Amino acid sequence: MRLSDLIKNGPEGEDKGPKKKKPPEAPKEESFRLSELKGLQQEETAAPVPDVPEPAIAPEEVPLDIPDLPGVPQVASTQSISPTAPAPPPEEELAAPSPFAPEPPAPPAERRTNEAPAGTPGEEPKKRRRSVLAGPEYSALNDGSESDSNLLDPIANNPYSSLRDRSIEFVFKFLQAIANDEVISLDEAEDIVYDCIEEPEAMEHLYTLAVSVIDTSNSMAIHLFNHMVYSLKLGQGLKWPEDRLIRLGVASLIHDVGMCGISQHIRHKEGKLTSEEIAEIRVHPQYGMEIILHMFGDQFQWLAEAIYHEHERENGRGYPQGLSGGEISEYAKIIGLADV
Repeated sequence: MRLSDLIKNGPEGEDKGPKKKKPPEAPKEESFRLSELKGLQQEETAAPVPDVPEPAIAPEEVPLDIPDLPGVPQVASTQSISPTAPAPPPEEELAAPSPFAPEPPAPPAERRTNEAPAGTPGEEPKKRRRSVLAGPEYSALNDGSESDSNLLDPIANNPYSSLRDRSIEFVFKFLQAIANDEVISLDEAEDIVYDCIEEPEAMEHLYTLAVSVIDTSNSMAIHLFNHMVYSLKLGQGLKWPEDRLIRLGVASLIHDVGMCGISQHIRHKEGKLTSEEIAEIRVHPQYGMEIILHMFGDQFQWLAEAIYHEHERENGRGYPQGLSGGEISEYAKIIGLADV
C-alpha cells in the first residue's frame, strides 16, 4: 500500500469497514424572524385560542384604544385587563360614553287627573278639586253646574239695587240745591253710608253694581256712587274705624260738587281739551271747597279740605297747591286714588 493511498483512504482502505453513520438531521423549526414579516402583516391571521387552560398571567396596564372622533374630546385612560378575567360591568367602565349612542327615551309626563295621589297609610286620600282651567263650557259639562250664561243678572237681581238708587237720588238733590243756592242736610248721605258698611253683604253687592254697570250717559251722579263704593272698600282694607269710614263715604259721594262751577261744554266735551280748558277744570277743587264752607260753615272744615285736596299727590305733583305727604288730607288721598 502506498503511503499516498493510506493517507487518502485511511488504514482500512476505501471500501472496507463500516461506514460511520451521520446523525439524523433535526427537524427544521417552523419559526420565523420579524424581518421575514416585512410587508406580510395584513396576511397574518389570529392564532387559535388553545383549549388547554394557560397559567394565569399577571394583569398588565393596557391603554384603552379610543378612536379619534371629530369634535369629541379624547379621554386618556387605562384599565387592568386580564386574559382570563371576566369583562367588568358597564357601571365600572372608565371610558366616556359614546356621543353617538341613542339617548334613553324620556319618561312619559304624568297626566294630572281628578284623582288625588295616594297618601300615607291610614290617611284618607285627599280629593282633588274640580279643574276650571279648560273654560266655563268644559267645566260646566264636567260637573253638571250651570254655565256662566245662566248666572243671575248682577243688576236686576241685586238685593242692594235700592241703596244704589238712593245714593244717586241724593246726588241729584244735592246738585239741585247748589244750583238753587239752597242748603241741604247731609243726614241722608250719612244714613246711606251707614247702610253700606253696617250690613255684612252690602259692600260686596254694591261693588258688583259699581263694576257691572256701564254708564254711557256720562252721569256725575253714577260716577259719584261708584266712587263712594271704591273709597269705602279701600277704607275697609285699611281697617279704618266706623266714624272715619262714615266721613270718607260722605266726602267721596259729593267730592266733585265743584264741577258745577265749570261750563257744561267743557264737562261734556269729547276729545282733547285745550290748555285754557284744562286750566278751568283745575279750578273745580277750589269751587268745591267754597260751596261746602258756604253751605255748612267752618264746622265742616274737614269736608272742605278733603274736597280741596282731592287732586293733590303724594309726590307733590298734584294741584291746585302742589302739596305732598302729610300735608294732604288722608280722606283726600283715598278719594284721589279711587278717582284715578
